[in-house]
Amino acid sequence: MNRQQVYALLRKAKDLSGHSEFVIVGSLAILGAVADPPDAMVMSIDVDTYMKADPGRTLDLSDALGQELAL
Repeated sequence: MNRQQVYALLRKAKDLSGHSEFVIVGSLAILGAVADPPDAMVMSIDVDTYMKADPGRTLDLSDALGQELAL
């Protein structure tokens, strides 16, 4: 997944949740630390993230943001 796809997912998450701050963990967190990471490091199709102010509610978005999200 590339940076633009992650941004699209986070925009959708913001629209659905009303939250604007998210924490990304897992392999795609590299996109926030490295300008041009190697392709092998961004092959994941899953963004492991949670809402910074309401981590317990993150699972509420999983159906809407699952693999059905057209990127």
